[in-house]
Amino acid sequence: MVYTICSIPIVRKTLKALLSVGVAAILALPVTAYAGSATEGASFQSAVGAADLRGSLQPFAMTESVLDTYCVLHCPFNSSHNRSLYQPTYKVISFKTSYTRLSPDELIDPDGAYASPVCGHVVTKSKYKCNYRVW
Repeated sequence: MVYTICSIPIVRKTLKALLSVGVAAILALPVTAYAGSATEGASFQSAVGAADLRGSLQPFAMTESVLDTYCVLHCPFNSSHNRSLYQPTYKVISFKTSYTRLSPDELIDPDGAYASPVCGHVVTKSKYKCNYRVW
């Protein structure tokens, strides 16, 4: 049987081959999905149907941008000048199933006296590092 696509006659076997190549090409595209549980906002690159040259499926990993370090400012003159999350930095972690933040956070730079950019008073500033467990 002969079909016509864009005024070009195509034999049925050729049409089947074109369709199978098109479907394989669509399945080979990476897919970004979002979880809605403990990993809210975590994106993962899925290789569903994407086969490498040997025909096996590629593994996937989820990634999440998480808090890495932060500072705490304590003003002895006015508690409204205190900051519990000052100068935060972030990092990307990779995991297969999920992750959890371990507590307490690790103190990496103990109290020091600084002129506060918030109020101008002399404040104490401590820097902490967040640690995570992935599985």
